[in-house]
Amino acid sequence: MRKLYSSLLFVLFASLVTPVKGQSTFGSEYDLINLLCQEWQMSHGEVDGLKIQGVEAIKDRFVFYHNKTYTLLKSDSTVIRGIWKYNKLRKRFEMRLQEAGQIQAVIEEIGPDRFVLLPVLQSEPSRKVFNRFRYYYNRMQ
Repeated sequence: MRKLYSSLLFVLFASLVTPVKGQSTFGSEYDLINLLCQEWQMSHGEVDGLKIQGVEAIKDRFVFYHNKTYTLLKSDSTVIRGIWKYNKLRKRFEMRLQEAGQIQAVIEEIGPDRFVLLPVLQSEPSRKVFNRFRYYYNRMQ
C-alpha cells in the first residue's frame, strides 16, 4: 500500500511540474502572453533530437512586444520584424514576417526560462510544421 501511495504521489508531482506541449505551466492566455513578451536568446538547435553542432555560437535574439510584434536580432546584425498571434484553438504562438502573411514559425512550448521554436517548411503545400528542426531559446536576464 505504501509503494502504491508513493507511486501516485510521484505521478501527481510529475504532472504538476511537467509543462504541457504547446503551453506552459501557466494557465491563462494572458499569462502566456506576458511570459512571451520578453527578450530571448538562442541556446541551441536540434534535428531529429540530435543537437546541431555550431548553432550555440549563433546568438540570435527575439524580442516580443505586447502590441503583437516581434524583432529578430540576428548575430550578423540583420534585423527582421514580424507579427505574432496566439492561436487559442491550437494553443500555440504563430509567427509571421510583416511582409508575408504566411506562418514562418510556431512556438511549440513555452516556460518561464525557455521556449521551443519550430520553423514552418515553406515549400510544403500543406504548410505543416517542419517537426525535424527545433530551436531552443532562453530568457535573457
